[in-house]
Amino acid sequence: FVAIARVERNASRNYADLARARMIAQSGLEAGIAHLRDVTLNKSYDDPRDPWVFKDQAGTGVGAGIDLDTARNPSYLSGTAYTLPYSGLMASTYISQGDMYVLKILDGASQIYLNNPQPTLPRMLDTLGLAIADELRRRGEPSVDPIRGRGNQIVTFRTQLGGAYRGKEELIEVLGRDDFELVRDYVTAWTWVDPNTIAPDGGAPGVEGVPGWKKEPRAPVNLNTAARPVLMAVLTDVDGPNDPPITFDQAGRIADEIIRFRASRSVGEGPVKSWNEFYTFADGMVSRLGLLTQGQADCLKANANPNSMLNDF
Repeated sequence: FVAIARVERNASRNYADLARARMIAQSGLEAGIAHLRDVTLNKSYDDPRDPWVFKDQAGTGVGAGIDLDTARNPSYLSGTAYTLPYSGLMASTYISQGDMYVLKILDGASQIYLNNPQPTLPRMLDTLGLAIADELRRRGEPSVDPIRGRGNQIVTFRTQLGGAYRGKEELIEVLGRDDFELVRDYVTAWTWVDPNTIAPDGGAPGVEGVPGWKKEPRAPVNLNTAARPVLMAVLTDVDGPNDPPITFDQAGRIADEIIRFRASRSVGEGPVKSWNEFYTFADGMVSRLGLLTQGQADCLKANANPNSMLNDF
């Protein structure tokens, strides 16, 4: 009887601990949402240095791909307790500092939209896999491509789901658990889509040499918060009628420059706040770094803002 009572007491204690942990986690989510509301009310652009951004281990870049359990710079980093970083504290249960919660906040607009209607999505996903492998190599981890050319399979799987992914976890059916864990921070099933984006229709130029166009809804990627693999995925193979497409290697170097530029505190640099700032940045890939031809830079600008730069195609 004593042994049974002890087991039941331990089970009750474990249940109480689980309930406390859930309440602390929920409190952390509510605190994160409240903080984000303040940000959206006071700023019209995102800054990768903002406290809500989940950062890499060095604290200088976006931390997509890093497990929350091992993160050194979680969102809203407030301090450390027993060498563990935390985002906030609640009333103490077991330790004197208080019960801790840790937040990982990633911008949905910094990820590739799984339900994007663009015909180039399979190619972007294949490139994303290669870029993730490259990122893992740069971190000194085993270089694994979690997509391995299955971009088209990922897109066609939407049909079996009724037309769209309702959550990114449904990718497990296509990729398996291990590969999904490597991809999850770089894709999303929910984001804002611009329904009025236009693209060339591939026909002959019309009046005054202006090409024909068609509507092509897109989910734009936030240059200020996107991780390097996502930037590489959307930049690779951007091309126009008269210049070679941007290569995977070029895309990586452009992504590195975007990440450096947006984190800089130098005059004339920092997070991109306007299209004119981005156009100046793109032109700098030609004049300052010699990384692109002027035609490639113009295509890069047109691809980023096709609604007003159509003629640059």
